[in-house]
Amino acid sequence: MPQKGIISYTLSANRQNPLAGAAHAAVFNTWRRFSAQVLYFAPPMIFFYYVMSWATDRYAVSLELS
Repeated sequence: MPQKGIISYTLSANRQNPLAGAAHAAVFNTWRRFSAQVLYFAPPMIFFYYVMSWATDRYAVSLELS
């Protein structure tokens, strides 16, 4: 029998491990967010990579000619 005036606090079962499954959820959430955004940033990056590669090659050729 609990004593009068003494208050005890306990944690519920679902609050005892707040990071349970956090790593698993983080991996799949990160993949979901990445796959949703990849079409917005990948094509411009690929385009500008090839433009920069073309410009670098053309600059090297122009140095050889002069």
